Amino acid sequence: MSRREIRLTRSELYEKVWSIPIHRLAESYGLSDVGLAKICKKHKIPRPPRGYWARLAAGQKLSKTSLPTGKKDQVIVISSNQNSKSREKAAIESLEINPVKTPIIIPETLRNAHFLVKQSAEILKTGNPDNLGLLSSESEDCLDIKVSKKNMRRALLIMDGLIKALEEHGNDVILSDNSTKVRIHDLTIKISISEELMTVHKEPEKHDLDGYYQFGHSTFNTMRVASGNLCLTIDESFWRWNQHYRKNWRDTVNKRLEDQLDGFLRGIFKAFAQKKAYLQEEDAPRQHLYNWD
Repeated sequence: MSRREIRLTRSELYEKVWSIPIHRLAESYGLSDVGLAKICKKHKIPRPPRGYWARLAAGQKLSKTSLPTGKKDQVIVISSNQNSKSREKAAIESLEINPVKTPIIIPETLRNAHFLVKQSAEILKTGNPDNLGLLSSESEDCLDIKVSKKNMRRALLIMDGLIKALEEHGNDVILSDNSTKVRIHDLTIKISISEELMTVHKEPEKHDLDGYYQFGHSTFNTMRVASGNLCLTIDESFWRWNQHYRKNWRDTVNKRLEDQLDGFLRGIFKAFAQKKAYLQEEDAPRQHLYNWD
């Protein structure tokens, strides 16, 4: 674990807080928004109110809250632990959302479905099932869905509710490189929905009792078929740390996938935070090479 210290005066931090959005400033210090806000509160440094940056971008002339009396030249030491866990926590808090405030609602029909869901439905309807009985498409305009015809409507409804919930939280769902990706800030997380397979035994149609015959389990043929159970997946398996986050949410005996979407949403945000922390960790040595201070 390495520790980084940043020293600046109270007036300097005040100017930075009113010049740079707090989530970006906090990230540059290796802190969460909450952590930087606590430092400002401790040193009586006012912060821009909610909506300040949006109004400023719209061309409104806004005034800053004056720095309260005190030692303007007082030195503030900002210390942060530069490890992946602290960066992950900072990344999660920087999202400024609570994905479990309200349950994700699954629509009853596809009448007002998201345009990505509508165009995917049209593409999948014209396709033919593979040898396992699953429908999918390699089209760049289709969501990453691989299910049987029987479960296609259900999968589309789940994706519709999930995409709308993600957009409600200020994120985008895009189709890129034949994948479905959630774009959060400057990073993407790949997701998909599929129908799981199961193995069934098939009894031979004819028994040749006069010839060679095997007893036991081999008197049956096995085959893989669609199980009817759906699974949502976060697919970022190429990362070095990919074993440290949950990847799959699936139908169980006690809980349908529709009732697990809040957890899947939390999983997406956690995967984002880990990816961001990992990339920062990978980039840290290179940044150090060019740090001449």
